[in-house]
Amino acid sequence: MPNQLLGKALKAYAYRRFPASSKNAMPKNEFSKIRVVLDTIIRLLPAEKGIVSCSFLLKMLKVSILVESGESLKSELVKRIRHQLEEACVDDLLISASEYETTMYNVHLVQKMLQEFMSQDCNGENSNDEIQEINSSHPGILSEA
Repeated sequence: MPNQLLGKALKAYAYRRFPASSKNAMPKNEFSKIRVVLDTIIRLLPAEKGIVSCSFLLKMLKVSILVESGESLKSELVKRIRHQLEEACVDDLLISASEYETTMYNVHLVQKMLQEFMSQDCNGENSNDEIQEINSSHPGILSEA
């Protein structure tokens, strides 16, 4: 099966399975089942950049935070997101903080993604165009990180 087709199928399944990623939409007693399904979806996704959108990956990251998935799954998602962060819009980057944090949004996670994206640049993995695209669509966000 071509990777593009697999990516589309997994994305469609995930959107059907996780229609809303808010605390009220997912019963807490279902979190363990959701974690297994989410982990399976992410493991089956081809690793190639662009198979699924950055927006989709960020939605899966939000779900993983909500259902308290393990750090390895979150790290895998962050790694995939950083390779196509230039596609993200501000709404995608508004990741709610856990109930234990004092801020409304998980600023530390977004900073981590931006730092990893910028470290790719230091290693020559990002083009100047990608960095300019992020800087123009999210003014000041790179300097904050």
